[in-house]
Amino acid sequence: MLGLTIGALMLVAPMTAQADVPRVGIGVLGGCAPDEWYACGKLGNSSAIRVKYTLDWGNKEGAAGWVYPGQMRGGHGVDVDGFYVGSCGLYTDYGYLPANSGWHKIFDYTYIDVYGSWC
Repeated sequence: MLGLTIGALMLVAPMTAQADVPRVGIGVLGGCAPDEWYACGKLGNSSAIRVKYTLDWGNKEGAAGWVYPGQMRGGHGVDVDGFYVGSCGLYTDYGYLPANSGWHKIFDYTYIDVYGSWC
């Protein structure tokens, strides 16, 4: 475990070997506390392809990872800020998002599911 003390607040980040979960710094949580489920942005993937996501809207590529089919990211202190639509268009809760349309924001208190792709 890696910890950082700021005043009376102790921030702890688990050290994992999972390569698909981005490592990010303090300040990425936004309006999402570790004990909250609904306040965080969340991304589910019901499609057959992997979907790129970011935990930091201001530094999208620096905090990016992948949500694989059948997985979900977000909740309990993990605030997913957006997802990327690349060479495959995606069917989502936002409707159909055309191929190569780039990054799409996920707001706090929002769960977005990717239902399928157009490849």
